[in-house]
Amino acid sequence: MKKFLRQFDLWLVIIPVIFSATSVATIYALVKNGATTDTNLWWKQVIFIAMGLLLAAFLSFVDYRYLRNFSWPLYIIALILLVAVIFSKEIAGASRWLQIGFFQFQPSEFFKIALIFWQAHYLSRREYLDIPSAIPFLLVSFLPVFLILKQPDLGTAIIVIGITLGTLLLAKPRRSLLITIIVFIILFCLLISLSAFRVSFFGKILKDYQRERILTFLDPNRDPKGSGYNLNQSKMAIGSAGIWGKGFRGNSQTQLKFVPAPATDFIFAALAEAFGLIGGILLILLYLLFILRNIFAAEYSRDGFGQKIAVGFFFMFTLQFFINVGMTMGLAPITGIPLPFLSYGGSSILTAFLAVGVIQSIVIRHKILEF
Repeated sequence: MKKFLRQFDLWLVIIPVIFSATSVATIYALVKNGATTDTNLWWKQVIFIAMGLLLAAFLSFVDYRYLRNFSWPLYIIALILLVAVIFSKEIAGASRWLQIGFFQFQPSEFFKIALIFWQAHYLSRREYLDIPSAIPFLLVSFLPVFLILKQPDLGTAIIVIGITLGTLLLAKPRRSLLITIIVFIILFCLLISLSAFRVSFFGKILKDYQRERILTFLDPNRDPKGSGYNLNQSKMAIGSAGIWGKGFRGNSQTQLKFVPAPATDFIFAALAEAFGLIGGILLILLYLLFILRNIFAAEYSRDGFGQKIAVGFFFMFTLQFFINVGMTMGLAPITGIPLPFLSYGGSSILTAFLAVGVIQSIVIRHKILEF
């Protein structure tokens, strides 16, 4: 057991624990200062983190190669849950959650994990990809995107598309397929642009609030008291923090409820206001180090399946981090994407720790074999 534990990648343990402790402290301060109405929010986060740590520890002891046999069943279950959530009760104008006892479960978070396992299984069986072999891969990967958009959840749909295209680009695609992927990306961006500006029937693709978020990203001052309010308040919170921040008792923008959703979507703004430029840079550096550990895990892996899993998680964490942090500073459109390990939410926390457990399993198996 001691030899087994020595194979752990300590950074994959230390960084999520630091983030989790920071998350609990931030949410606790928000609760105590009246920035959120749910007084049990920080306690629930502690429970989610404890569950996540146990899940990560368990999965690190499980040989990740066994997951290959469950890639299709997990995908089908995730797809069924995505269909079921469409008929669930709407919360804040969206149908994204299923109620399981006292726990609200977000199937789209679970789907990202199931998709990465299936993609790793599919790609690891092929030395290269051409257009015929990429067609079923893209169909299976993109079909659920329409279900996710139906919820509606544009943020998660973008993450799924990003994971798929990123993984595909690193799977040794033939030149014809590479050109096709580039054309698809251009057409996708064009489609979103046409919908955002209501060009012909393309205007029906995006919801009104999604369109407003994109237009506000392009011009933050177009509606400062409406669609641009959230972004302006977030930027004000970050900009007013100074070098060392205001501390948890002085972060007036978040405590006085000017910054929306300070425990979830905009938790980076709350952290930046409390810890300032130094704290924000330190957090970003820790995230970059954590993301690099995913790349090292892909390099460590002795088989294509483990390598593709690590690559999938790399794109998942990277996209969520840059989009979430970027949107608080006006560098990306505002979407409901949580910041892994920091944003409040059981589904997000468990998904992030599940990924850490699997990545740790990849690292451990490599080191044991090498030893």
